[in-house]
Amino acid sequence: MFLKKGGLNLHDKNAFLMHLSSFKTFEDFVLHGLDDKILEEIIHFVPQHKFLCDNQDNILVNYLGRFENLDEDVKNISSIINRSIILEHNNINKKLHYKDVYNSSMIKKVQEVYCRDIEIFEYDF
Repeated sequence: MFLKKGGLNLHDKNAFLMHLSSFKTFEDFVLHGLDDKILEEIIHFVPQHKFLCDNQDNILVNYLGRFENLDEDVKNISSIINRSIILEHNNINKKLHYKDVYNSSMIKKVQEVYCRDIEIFEYDF
């Protein structure tokens, strides 16, 4: 939805038009579009370990916040660096819980594509 609404810039808007607009639903995208090609084309889909780990999968940051705990993690970081952090909210949507969105086939696909992230950062469905 973020990219469909135009994302943050023209690049995001074009990425949606070129690579995502043909998918009828989120399920259609996950099952038929989520692959290595899309990971190379759209930065928003790059596995997080590529940004945060070395080639041996060692996490290279001192603090790893999670989106699921964003407000609390930002408070913790603010306290650590002794500065107030204000995050701009650019992606406001009515969000369903992911368990209400993903079916078993979609979960399997995401687990395949993001297996290293799931292992390294200890995510689960």
